[in-house]
Amino acid sequence: MAADAEAEQKQQQLDAIIDGGQTEATAGEVVFAAPAEALELHDNLLQKSPYLSDTVMKEAIDNEAALNNALLRDVLVANPQSAKSENLMQAVDERNNPMPDYMKDEIEEGATMVSAREQLENNLAMARSEADGWYHRMVGDMLNDSAGVNIEALQDLFESRPSPANAYFGALQQLENGDSLAGYEALSALPATFRYNPGQMAEHELMVERLGLLHPVLFSGIPINATDSLTAANLLQRYQNGETDSHSWIRNCLVAMGKIAFSEDYILPDETKSAEVEPTRPKIPTYQPYLKVFPNPARDYVVFEYHTPQPGQSLIRIYNAQGRAIQETGNLKTADQMVWQTGNALSGTYTCCLWVNGHVKATVKFSVVR
Repeated sequence: MAADAEAEQKQQQLDAIIDGGQTEATAGEVVFAAPAEALELHDNLLQKSPYLSDTVMKEAIDNEAALNNALLRDVLVANPQSAKSENLMQAVDERNNPMPDYMKDEIEEGATMVSAREQLENNLAMARSEADGWYHRMVGDMLNDSAGVNIEALQDLFESRPSPANAYFGALQQLENGDSLAGYEALSALPATFRYNPGQMAEHELMVERLGLLHPVLFSGIPINATDSLTAANLLQRYQNGETDSHSWIRNCLVAMGKIAFSEDYILPDETKSAEVEPTRPKIPTYQPYLKVFPNPARDYVVFEYHTPQPGQSLIRIYNAQGRAIQETGNLKTADQMVWQTGNALSGTYTCCLWVNGHVKATVKFSVVR
């Protein structure tokens, strides 16, 4: 179907752009990155943003040796979808060196955004939904054909979308059409065709057992309330034994046979609360001017951690050993960790000053070593 082809094309486009089409390789690079490779890793992840997978972002959060809080913050902010993942945000909270609340607030702003990755995923979901709609309409038309169900055409349609669900449905249609041999042969082939794991294999065996038990009821061609007494007694015994896996199925058959009565329980919604209360982080307190530099000595980058009394009235200025200003950043937030890439800076001693309202409030010396 054309709709299936369009959905598959969007899936391929998404696969090609997520982590640059190399999720496993990218995750490996993050896992094995050394502290000396921190800036290179940071830049590589930003180049692939905002299309990082949760797998890669989780590995980035876990590798504290390579990505400090400031570098990690940059990566997660560049991928707004990270804020919507409880697993990722929990991993951030569990870092050995806790991330400051003001940095977490920056990340959590992504919860109100739709990232570029999410937009692609939404487009894919819409394409798959449209394809599913066409498919189910075609199945419905075949099943309700006034000339009768064309089993071969239906099987061809199922095979165009190979999945366990379609294979089960096709086998049931064969059983309902009276072809028990073909139906059970199709069921027998499913584990090998779809390479079932132990859990799936157990569910499959339960399905086959149910069909064997209920075959006289489902495919005999007689009304269910006219089922023979031996089959009804067998079902009633299993129901009374409380077989949880088949309980609902057996119960419904017995209700249809008139052997038991059952009233469904209705669970009413709790009207006292319409939504979960979202936790809010405490507001940033008023800090005294503060400045910290790390790593020191540095090679590829330096992180300036600062607190200022008021945003917008402060700046950070970097001076070389001759006292000449070589870098300046203004309009600072109240608190942040700012990454400065040393670039072409020569080896030597530098001075970082925090200016507030035209006055130097904090000074830190650091070294760049090549």
